[in-house]
Amino acid sequence: MKSKKLTLIIPGILSLFALASCGNKNTKSVIEDDDIAVEALAYYEYSFDKEERTVTLDEYLGGTQDIEVPGVIGTYTVTKIGASCFKGKAITAVTIPDTIVSIGNAAFVNNYIESVVIPDSVVEFGEDVFFAPGIVKPRLESAIIGSGIKTLSARTFKGCTALTDVSLPDGLELIDTEAFSGCNALRSLVIPSSVKKIRTMAFDGCTSFEHIYYTGSESDWNNMFCDDLYNEAFVNAEITFNYVRSEE
Repeated sequence: MKSKKLTLIIPGILSLFALASCGNKNTKSVIEDDDIAVEALAYYEYSFDKEERTVTLDEYLGGTQDIEVPGVIGTYTVTKIGASCFKGKAITAVTIPDTIVSIGNAAFVNNYIESVVIPDSVVEFGEDVFFAPGIVKPRLESAIIGSGIKTLSARTFKGCTALTDVSLPDGLELIDTEAFSGCNALRSLVIPSSVKKIRTMAFDGCTSFEHIYYTGSESDWNNMFCDDLYNEAFVNAEITFNYVRSEE
């Protein structure tokens, strides 16, 4: 299975691609690969698989801050957001289509996104996806995690000091190391009964955390493994058992 990588941003000759307007994130051009025409967005470095007819977005090269991730490029389906694809790109909003099945490590590190929805189609979710190491002021306030994700990976929201509202899916099984570390505005969280393990430091530094809404019984809770090392706020939080989520 062979893939090729293309970089499709050439400032000096963009006019040759008949760009309609400066900064239009939907501007496209046609690239010939043997006998296959691939319609590609001008602001991504990407790789594609001819056999699977899928595309991985490797790096965002544009300047638009409100991003709509493409679901298709020509007759190819965009299925993956690669590692560090949007890292440090100063984006303020992102819409992820339901063609995406994989989001790589550190894909959205160091940005100004305020809210995000991870679609149910995503089944591979890397580490450090929204990690905020302090280089820019974190703005992420809310996140909805889709039902395809079984592991909230290490450092997913580490350092997201503005985060107050997170929806975790039924079916989630693991909250990994430092997933919410440093989320000092987070006060409560609904924990699905499907969660089997919460690892060390998952809630380290969550100084405002005070309430857990658990969708299972007290017996279910007692059978779940939670490493209490550096998880004091979580371990000491008040718990409501048999919580029923409100319908939206």
